[in-house]
Amino acid sequence: MYEDYNENKGYISKLWENSRNARKLINLLSLSQEQSDFVYGITSFLSDDWLGYYIAVPADCSVPKNMAVCELPAAKWTVFEVSDIARSGSDYFFNLFCSQWLPFSGYDYAEIAEIEKLSLNGEIEGNR
Repeated sequence: MYEDYNENKGYISKLWENSRNARKLINLLSLSQEQSDFVYGITSFLSDDWLGYYIAVPADCSVPKNMAVCELPAAKWTVFEVSDIARSGSDYFFNLFCSQWLPFSGYDYAEIAEIEKLSLNGEIEGNR
């Protein structure tokens, strides 16, 4: 992925678009330990200047050759429920987190990963 935020945003949008136009998400959901229509968008810090983005499900099985494993370390995670992300976008909520919650929370930003749990709401034909 790219270090520039706007390039990352474009890359992630294309990744989602390509996944929805193929059977990739259906195949991914079939690996999930959860029987649901939720997937996770995970931004992972692979190195100081390289981010990775995964469309993922929790799974405890062998991974097909065209997929990768993303393992997250044990850590304390902050969870926020956002019900209207479509209107403002995840950037808006991340900026609120960084500017209004984090400075007063007593926590430091660990740069491990950012995780979004997303409902597919039956958008995939043939969905379970």
